[in-house]
Amino acid sequence: MPARPRCAGRRLTALLVVSMHVPSIAVGHEPNLPFDIPAQPLEAALEAYGNATGRDALYKSDLTSGRRSTAVRGTLPPEAALLALLKGTGLVVSHSTSASFVLLPAPARLTASPPAGVGEFYGNLQTTLQNALCADDAARPGTYRVALRLWIDAAGDIANFERLGTTGTKRIDSAIDRNLRGLRVGSPPPSDLKQPTTVVVLPRAPGVTMGCESLVQRAAKAGR
Repeated sequence: MPARPRCAGRRLTALLVVSMHVPSIAVGHEPNLPFDIPAQPLEAALEAYGNATGRDALYKSDLTSGRRSTAVRGTLPPEAALLALLKGTGLVVSHSTSASFVLLPAPARLTASPPAGVGEFYGNLQTTLQNALCADDAARPGTYRVALRLWIDAAGDIANFERLGTTGTKRIDSAIDRNLRGLRVGSPPPSDLKQPTTVVVLPRAPGVTMGCESLVQRAAKAGR
């Protein structure tokens, strides 16, 4: 199966998170948790980790094939336990929150910070995606979680994309795919941009908006 969703029992603010190719861990003040996960096939280990922490793992199913985890035992912060579990697997956490994380192959070379211009381009990409998805009732973020990998050509168009799993609803999956095909970011990517780029769309907490409502209201007024 394409992704390993675990029921975290909580909802997150709806947002589009652009994941740079520098592996990043969300550092917080989460309490230590007890772990007793033996070395085993990685998919099973991630299942055990999800049960212990309530965190969702998003990854392509073939990433775990033939890989084994490192044993994790003791009372540890969840992030430290995850890093220990993945040690030696060749995978890294590309984006992490208190409720979910995305696994990707470790890049051949890691940089400490994104090159100049990359951050601005990611901002443009995030805005473009938000505008496109918010404008489509079927694709509007807020109720689903999905990770996307995007390849952007020299003209600033999304030349190819891959959904890492499913939202759980075929209609939403189809709407996301429809909006991503040929989508124009509006500016060419920097020459040193590492591709593909991973984007994570997360659900929202009750009473919290991500800007879709204001975009829809503006579009409605413009149509009058």
